[in-house]
Amino acid sequence: MADQLYRYRRLSIQKAFPTRHVADEHQAIMSAVLSGRTDEAVALLAAHYRQTAEVILRDQRIFPELRDDGEVA
Repeated sequence: MADQLYRYRRLSIQKAFPTRHVADEHQAIMSAVLSGRTDEAVALLAAHYRQTAEVILRDQRIFPELRDDGEVA
């Protein structure tokens, strides 16, 4: 599981950082957590994971079998 996390993080850093303000996303998640806004923190974290996964899934070098819309070709 740790190996898969490391792979995911390497892929996401290469793809997500140039196109998104990831540090701002992390800050918003942390602020919500520290302020006790649990529902907001969960929503922000889920959106963060979803956006990162979409960036990776759209990379044809990683997933050549997927079309641009994320569906299997």
